[in-house]
Amino acid sequence: MCPFIETLAVVAGRVRHLSYHEQRLNATRRHFWPEAKDISLASVLSDAPSADGLFKARLIYNEHGVITKTYLPYTMRQISSLRLVCADDVDYSFKSTDRTYLNQLFAQRGTCDDILIIKNGLVTDTSFTNIALFDGYHWFTPDTPLLPGTMRAWLLDRGFVTTRRIAANDLSHFHSVALVNALIGLGQCVVPVAQIRE
Repeated sequence: MCPFIETLAVVAGRVRHLSYHEQRLNATRRHFWPEAKDISLASVLSDAPSADGLFKARLIYNEHGVITKTYLPYTMRQISSLRLVCADDVDYSFKSTDRTYLNQLFAQRGTCDDILIIKNGLVTDTSFTNIALFDGYHWFTPDTPLLPGTMRAWLLDRGFVTTRRIAANDLSHFHSVALVNALIGLGQCVVPVAQIRE
């Protein structure tokens, strides 16, 4: 079994949404290794960089605990177009270091910057983010994500987005799609729906 990974945002020494990451990491460990003890991410990340700017903390872990920890300055990828890719057999329920299948799907993007994965006719995620769709009034996130992310959970808990069943055929009803993950907040990376290609 491949190790699992947790990616977190660090801003001026503060880890964003720490409790959400800790919950997901420990839930993953309990699922695969019921006897594993919970890990305190506050302790693991006590040496987080205090410098200005956004840092990406990357933790790789297994049944024994965190086995690798790195901090790197983060620069957001520029995404201005998405390619629809159908993959009814994709499964990324846990944040594994094995992204072989996701990388194969990403390779189908053609001239687009990233992909938007459709599973059984329903909108899920891009290759590296959850999404939220804007209809001109409200933000909605698909209720069928491949991996429910920490930023998505935080946005839902605070009422900034609402879950909704969104089919591929529904995309034309929306104006734009926002990519969100631990390092990208709502509205920081937005693609017009017109730039989603089949």
